[in-house]
Amino acid sequence: MKTLEKLEASRKIRPTEFHPKHLSEMKLYGYIGKTGLCINKNITFDLFDSVHLVKNTGVTIHAMGMNGTKATYLILNK
Repeated sequence: MKTLEKLEASRKIRPTEFHPKHLSEMKLYGYIGKTGLCINKNITFDLFDSVHLVKNTGVTIHAMGMNGTKATYLILNK
């Protein structure tokens, strides 16, 4: 095994962008707004260009929804 291959294997790169298949299995609980946790039933995954994993706590998933250059911190449930 070459040195570069060993380095890549040791980094254990995980994909951080959610695909539509994974998003269909999740429910958007809320998002972090200016005043704290906000819940809005009109916000869906379709509003974002991409959704990226930030942290998986086991119960909830913290994600970042990107719309162009604007980012929104999302709280997801499985």
